[in-house]
Amino acid sequence: MYRKLTELVAKEQHGCLKVIEFIGFVGCSADRELLQYLLKTAISLKKLTLDTSFGYFNGKLRQWDNPKHTQAARSRGKQLETTLPPGVELVVLEDFVKSISLKEGFILVIKNAS
Repeated sequence: MYRKLTELVAKEQHGCLKVIEFIGFVGCSADRELLQYLLKTAISLKKLTLDTSFGYFNGKLRQWDNPKHTQAARSRGKQLETTLPPGVELVVLEDFVKSISLKEGFILVIKNAS
């Protein structure tokens, strides 16, 4: 039986989780549901970083070929700012220099340092 994460009650809070980096955020219902759960249980969270330059297609993480997809994901990510607990910084990443497919399911991302 499938149960939504938002229906699950965490037995313990994630007190040590201070930074979340979500690679492949597109803003679909599964992404939002996971973030809602983490935001409720990560009581010490300081920073949420969303990488919108990748998305999942057929179960594989791939870089967007169409800038419209990246822009839409970025826009949905920025909408989360109104739902963040006080004191949590939201960062939506946009610039990447290079991505290298290492083997199926794994991608090495070299971020722009600027």
